[in-house]
Formats: sequence, C-alpha cells, structure tokens
Amino acid sequence: MILGPKPGAPWNVTIYDIATSMDTTISWNPPINADQIAVAYYQIQSRKENEQEWKPLNKQKLLPPQTSYTSMNVFYTFMNY
Repeated sequence: MILGPKPGAPWNVTIYDIATSMDTTISWNPPINADQIAVAYYQIQSRKENEQEWKPLNKQKLLPPQTSYTSMNVFYTFMNY
C-alpha cells in the first residue's frame, strides 16, 4: 500500500461546555490544506487526567464536512495533532 501526504492538523479548535448539561462540544476548522489533501475522517482522542494512554472518544469516524462533536459527561484532557 502506498500512502500519500497527510493533511495538516485541524485549527481553531474550540472546546466549550453546554451550560444546561454536562456535555462538552469540540469544534474545529478543517486543515488549511484540506482542499489539496483530502481528510478521510476525524478522530478525537482523550485521556483521563491521571492516565497515560490516549483513547478514541468518538466511536464512529467523523466524516467531513463535520467539524464538531458533542460528548456527554466528559472530564478529559484533549490532544490536537
């Protein structure tokens, strides 16, 4: 299998709590080069504060043009790469 170049990282990542619930929404802009290098899907990884291992937060692939995700009862550290 030959792999081509990877798209850049999402940018303008914003994480905010929904005031009426315990949910957290993460939103982002597609990579700047997404018009040249297609994004296959987004995966959000998180870890609990006292753990080392990063785990996928979303169970299903987030396909473009989706640029947000809401998770219930989240108290995690997030990584953008």
